[in-house]
Amino acid sequence: MKVKQLENGTFAGDFQGLYGTYLDLMLKKFILKLNKDDIAEIIIDDPYNHENLIMLMSNLGCEILQNKLNRGTFSIKFRR
Repeated sequence: MKVKQLENGTFAGDFQGLYGTYLDLMLKKFILKLNKDDIAEIIIDDPYNHENLIMLMSNLGCEILQNKLNRGTFSIKFRR
């Protein structure tokens, strides 16, 4: 998992290569480190867990801003 803050203040997390429960755990840890109203974007490559992650993000109070598929990877932009 790679996390960095971009010049525009958006946080970016690369979760490619993580799957299943470990992916859920790492995403939850990432989201809980964000402050209220922070904008972040994550990249994942686990199509089987994609909908579960969206539900997890909603349960943690995140607002999904963008959700797109690009060449086998999902890019999800959200606000905490």
